Amino acid sequence: MVTGSRKLSLSRLLVFYMAALGVLAVIGWMPKVLPYSVASPMLPPNVRLTDLLYYKAKIDHMSGPVMGGPGPTFNYPAPAAYVFAFFLRSATPVKKFYACAGLAMLLFVAAAWHILQSSRDRSKWIAAAFFGTIAVSTPFYFALDRGNLEWVSWIFVVLALSCFLSRRYLATALLLGLAVCMKPFPILFFLLLLHRKRYRETLVGLAVAGGITAFCIDRLGPSFLASYRGLSKGFATYFSSYVTALHPRLESRFDHALMGLLRKAMSIHFIVGDDPMSLSGPAVPLWARLDLWYYFFVLVALATVLFIAVWYRRRPVTNTILAISVACSVLPFASAEYTLLNLFFPLLLVLIALQQQGSRVDLWQAATLGLLGLALLPLGPELRSYVGAAKCCILIALFICSIKSRFVISEFDRYAQA
Repeated sequence: MVTGSRKLSLSRLLVFYMAALGVLAVIGWMPKVLPYSVASPMLPPNVRLTDLLYYKAKIDHMSGPVMGGPGPTFNYPAPAAYVFAFFLRSATPVKKFYACAGLAMLLFVAAAWHILQSSRDRSKWIAAAFFGTIAVSTPFYFALDRGNLEWVSWIFVVLALSCFLSRRYLATALLLGLAVCMKPFPILFFLLLLHRKRYRETLVGLAVAGGITAFCIDRLGPSFLASYRGLSKGFATYFSSYVTALHPRLESRFDHALMGLLRKAMSIHFIVGDDPMSLSGPAVPLWARLDLWYYFFVLVALATVLFIAVWYRRRPVTNTILAISVACSVLPFASAEYTLLNLFFPLLLVLIALQQQGSRVDLWQAATLGLLGLALLPLGPELRSYVGAAKCCILIALFICSIKSRFVISEFDRYAQA
């Protein structure tokens, strides 16, 4: 920890944070100032909502063998097919999608407000800093623009974390199980339960995720094995199309995955045209083969998870949630802007911890708050196709800050360790 002479005033830090937030938000969201920003638009209009509408032909045949039927290969876990069906089999799928996403955001705001009100030291300035950051941040808007279902998994994680802070561990496990059904990486949040030796609840949550997934695989038919093979084909297509291939720079500019940083470096060396360039197979130079680099990043991911499991056992709950949230955003082999939804909840806890700590903030804590704001905002025009690479570096720095800093919230840390 940094000592007294290098501490900052919390009030001055908040004033500076909110002023910088306002300036960067104005610059980032003005299309005339920032033509390549998420505001002009996040992606070209011809691909807007494609993450949702892409699977319409597949979902239209859910009464038959879905995975082997017409339409594109399916790149999500099996339970997600039924969420897609909920939207796409409606007469107005886009309106339904927007309405449900809006309700999820309102639920998050309500949960955040409840946590703020239950905090020992309430502050309107902390609330203003938090909700102001959420209002001008990019992840939720990006999910709406793409029609991506990341927010479905995210809202389950938010509710799970809210339950965890209130010692409702079984509800935490059940909600995390539902989140894992949609996206695999929220499984890392089960480390919170393992740190508190809640082994029974962890097993229940994993059983819920596994049971729902197996049931959905079987229901997608025509048999469990045929459906599983269809899903495996979808994951293989995703792997070859996004993990081991280079995309045009502006198309891949929001990828902030750790492996995306390597792909961005490769795209500087190789000339990528309008179509993706595969970097796998014996025809590619050994040093550039992304299908081999993939195993290195698997080891990095496993090492990171092991580090969180061991190092954070006795750390404050805010530090642990921050580290896991960063890992969920940076460890996937391809990770777009909407995965930064994971940072909303740790931002709330960081602000509450700073308020409880008092009037002095050390430099690591100040850096954590600043980096959280930067990660959630649209970045400057000079970055253009390097937005994702810059945010990957910010996320790495945030992970380091979660190690070096300490954010204690008296009531939540007491509950979590009970």
